Amino acid sequence: MTYKICCPNCQTNVPRVQCFFTPRLDYRCRKCGVSFRISAAGWVIALGVAALQVVWFMLVVRHIVSPAVGLLLVALTLLLALWLLPYFVSVQRS
Repeated sequence: MTYKICCPNCQTNVPRVQCFFTPRLDYRCRKCGVSFRISAAGWVIALGVAALQVVWFMLVVRHIVSPAVGLLLVALTLLLALWLLPYFVSVQRS
């Protein structure tokens, strides 16, 4: 699998910390200075992950699963998203 969250100009990878834990919509490449952002399809995928976590929460609220299982599902979804989203989410120039 190829890492898709990278600079469209020089193909330098964006670190996961910069991608997921900074409050930015536009990123600037540290190597060449080009501005880019996550594509619309990437936002749809990220919102799908958030919706899945809401589903896990609703299963706990409706007492379908125990709170421990719900917390485990949310944590597992978050970890899988942090690991796999850079391979599925593409970028575009801004």
